[in-house]
Amino acid sequence: MSIAICRSRSRREPFNRGHDDDSVQYGSLTVDGLTFSGHHNSSMPLIQITDHNPTGSAETHLRNVQFLNRNDNNRRALVNLGGGPRPNPKTPTSVPVILHDWYGSGRHARVVSAKSSEVRAEGNSYKSDAPLTGDESRVVEVRDIPFPQLLDPVDDLPPSTVITSVTRTADGWLVRGSAADNGEIKQVTVNGTAARALRDNFAEWEVTLPKQDLPRRDTVEITAIARDAAGNVEQQSR
Repeated sequence: MSIAICRSRSRREPFNRGHDDDSVQYGSLTVDGLTFSGHHNSSMPLIQITDHNPTGSAETHLRNVQFLNRNDNNRRALVNLGGGPRPNPKTPTSVPVILHDWYGSGRHARVVSAKSSEVRAEGNSYKSDAPLTGDESRVVEVRDIPFPQLLDPVDDLPPSTVITSVTRTADGWLVRGSAADNGEIKQVTVNGTAARALRDNFAEWEVTLPKQDLPRRDTVEITAIARDAAGNVEQQSR
């Protein structure tokens, strides 16, 4: 996922997560490609962190973070607690924000709340590093943390297939249609006969069915079947 955040659309805390019970972070949040443009002259952070980590395993992983047109007085930290009240932390650990390759290839910045037990236990390791950190956040350089692949996509949806026209010809029936899929469509068949792709990925297709291949009766059923690379099948009759 890639996100671009412009000042005209979000002014105070552009990459924000809520503190209410409905928006507590329980697991990993991963963004590859986060761009801030035109944010300046504010004391609020660009990336807000939280003290509340109820599972103890929640983490935010960011990669390819960019800051464009940032001509301010550096009061605004990149990662810090946001505005609002300052209650005591509800959980022993905060939600760390890990900026991958921040210090160079394989050298990552792990930013946590200054109130977290990690900072209290390893105070000599964590440090302030403006403008990355603010008055309520600390950072430590870490390595050997792979950028997580949280999703392993599985294509289990069939293609969408539509017969758009059926025209009688001297040789039989000319059948035209369209198909769409979130992956590659391998084949479209109509009554068992392979269709010809008129556009990429069978977005439009056609096939001529010889009249001897169709039963001799007033009503004829024509069925188009599309199969994608994952083996999913959908059919459309007319």
